[in-house]
Amino acid sequence: MPLSFSRVNISLDCIHFVLYVKGYFSVCTIAKMIFCKSKAIFKFFSTSRTGKKLSSSVNKWARPVDGFPTEIRIYSSFTKELEPFILNEKGIVKWYSCGPTVYDKAHIGHACCYMKFDIIRRILEDFFNLKVHYIMGVTDIDDKIILKANVLRENFKTLAKLYEFEFFSDLRKLNILPPHTIARVSDHILEIQNCVDELMKKEVAYSAPDGSVYFDTQKYGCYGKLYWTPEENLSEPNSPHKKHPLDFALWKGMKPNEPFWETPWGCGRPGWHIECSVMASKYFGSQIDIHSGGIDLLFPHHENEEAQCCAYHNISQWVNYWIHSGHLFLKGTTKMSKSLENTIDVDECLEKYTPNDFRFMCLLSRYRNSLEYESDIMNKAISLRKKFGTFLENTSDFIRSLHNQGNVDEVKLFKALQETEENVRSALANDFNTVRAMSLLTDIVSLTNNMIQAESSSPFESKGIVAVACVANFVKKTLSLLGVDYEPTQVSKSSLNLMEDVVSTSVAFRNQIRKVAIAALKEKEVLDATNTFKSLLQACDQFRDEFLTAGIVIRDHKDQSAWSFDKNKNT
Repeated sequence: MPLSFSRVNISLDCIHFVLYVKGYFSVCTIAKMIFCKSKAIFKFFSTSRTGKKLSSSVNKWARPVDGFPTEIRIYSSFTKELEPFILNEKGIVKWYSCGPTVYDKAHIGHACCYMKFDIIRRILEDFFNLKVHYIMGVTDIDDKIILKANVLRENFKTLAKLYEFEFFSDLRKLNILPPHTIARVSDHILEIQNCVDELMKKEVAYSAPDGSVYFDTQKYGCYGKLYWTPEENLSEPNSPHKKHPLDFALWKGMKPNEPFWETPWGCGRPGWHIECSVMASKYFGSQIDIHSGGIDLLFPHHENEEAQCCAYHNISQWVNYWIHSGHLFLKGTTKMSKSLENTIDVDECLEKYTPNDFRFMCLLSRYRNSLEYESDIMNKAISLRKKFGTFLENTSDFIRSLHNQGNVDEVKLFKALQETEENVRSALANDFNTVRAMSLLTDIVSLTNNMIQAESSSPFESKGIVAVACVANFVKKTLSLLGVDYEPTQVSKSSLNLMEDVVSTSVAFRNQIRKVAIAALKEKEVLDATNTFKSLLQACDQFRDEFLTAGIVIRDHKDQSAWSFDKNKNT
């Protein structure tokens, strides 16, 4: 697509560059020009639209001074590189996450974003023993909320509370940890007004005749840290009251049929960007370790947040690590969005898949990569969930000596376990690489499965139960720390204990009948009774199938039978 440099006074060197893009110069001609043009092109892109050069010093990421290093490296949306994760306070992570705008039901695009951040939070807390203070902002005053409330003739606060309740209910269904603090815009109006007033006093904000107040990006002078975009691509509508197209509203002047609050500069309501800045600053002050959100929030929302807070706190860097999750999209679309009418809500997703399936889908993708929601990726997630589930069941049977087989090389297995533990930790420290971690877990599961399913070379040799138990414990613990739940969740403990006694007795009785029938079928003198014993085995199979319907899986081994709950019914 041809570059457009309209309304910009540029040098002859840059004109040559444009003519090349448009195809007016030959490759040979351009080859002669390219070296001398590079400086001019760099100069053009490092200059603001007003001709004002962006400061390289204030726009460079600065490592926290006198901070506390960790073994983690994080991809920074600021530098576009992996950076060492250094905390402002030892062992404490201050994390602010942009939350929902509560005007409708959440969809799985939202859920995927918060699931990915939930996984990162669990890694920080449970693998690296860091204390995370996780705050989520909730936008309960917004154009979309007000519009829908007016259409439904409801109070905007009532509508927002309804959808906020549904949002956090959906997160619980997916086993996503709740934030430590929920910050609602409606609870911070006074703080927002005070912040706007302070920015006006610092002369980086100006009022308009309609009662609006705008942030002056040119007075601020350091705009464009996270993402620089031509003004033609701005998502926010332009206003005749703006001094510059990049300026944005801190306070919106009052409009008919909208809620408003009185201020010295006029009645109105908060702008979108100032809301998160004020709420995050209220709890964390002038320094935040992590600020997260979907990739679509990088510009203009997060760019504007950083600008406001740096100006307000009189600092050069407010957030040390900006992290963004990739979009979840349907095939053939850019992203899942209410406006595009291509969403799937959480309840609809859970009719077909389990919470574990959805979590494995997220674990099988890097958090900052976009992800296509389709049958292939979900089938991979289901397959992985079943693989780990079956492994834990089989190792449990093996440990309880229900397998009369197995040829476990304990030395080899313990060595593989140690390497896997180290490599999983290393993967998670490398920008939370869960894809690599899942691959490592799968490898040691396959190795262990091959050993416990092999024929024993001698009945007197050690079966390697300790080594197998250690691997099973590591796999289950790792998955649990990542939020995967393989425990029954729909049966109370007292009922579960009683049920275990009943089921164990029933399975043992069935096993005795099955063993008698199998032994009898092998004896030549009872060939006439073949049909009778086949009937007994069929009855055993029917018994097993009826238990499966009730959510209990019976597994037959060589001389023993074992049982477990069907995870599809309890997850």
